Amino acid sequence: MKTYLLLAMLTAPGAFCQPIDSSGTFPVKSHFRRGILTEFGLAGTVTGLSNLRSFFRNNQIRGASIFDLYVSIGGGVRLNRVKILAQYGFGLKDDKAYFDLAQNGDEIVARNTLANYSALFVGYDIIDARNRRLYLNVGLGGLEYGYTIFRRSSQPVSFPTILSASQPGTVPSLLLRNAGFVDVNLEYAHREKKKRSIEYTIRLGYRRGTVAKAYESDAFPLVNAPRDRINQWYLQTVFNMSLNGEKLRFR
Repeated sequence: MKTYLLLAMLTAPGAFCQPIDSSGTFPVKSHFRRGILTEFGLAGTVTGLSNLRSFFRNNQIRGASIFDLYVSIGGGVRLNRVKILAQYGFGLKDDKAYFDLAQNGDEIVARNTLANYSALFVGYDIIDARNRRLYLNVGLGGLEYGYTIFRRSSQPVSFPTILSASQPGTVPSLLLRNAGFVDVNLEYAHREKKKRSIEYTIRLGYRRGTVAKAYESDAFPLVNAPRDRINQWYLQTVFNMSLNGEKLRFR
């Protein structure tokens, strides 16, 4: 019995000091050098149009919300730690608050009718960890933004005479067209783990117009129109689908 206890004491330290094989616990960091990407996203934005907002305030126009919701689609390639991505987004407008009838007489309302953009990005993953990537993306793009302005009234109008029932203060369209911008964003992404992978991504970014653009209208030529250099802050959530490997052509 004493001999057994002595042998147990001598062999126990060696057993407890055996190195732990972590390969079964922690997955090996993936090293796919190439990838083809497709993404679908949803973004909330805060849009700044300072001169147009000033025009609304000075003329007692009830302006639409500065908050917008965009749906986006995109595609691109990843080359080692560099990513090239093209993206298109269009706005989902929710102006239900501006459909209620005027409570205190007539009022003039500005309703957002157009919001879309397209952009091309180049990004680099400044943090390349086992399970995460942090990209710094810089892009160039173009944006279109539009309003319609109309005077609301509780006065009923007969439909056969609707074309002759003009309202003063009505502007059928007020558009900011082909407004170029620079976009800088940080992208927090899950690292791809398989040859075919679906991952979740979050982006926080800022868009700033390259030049101030004058507003236009589809209804008539505008002279001395205000100019705005659009700026947007946004938070975007994205689902990425990717094909990954050592080459860009997969079987």
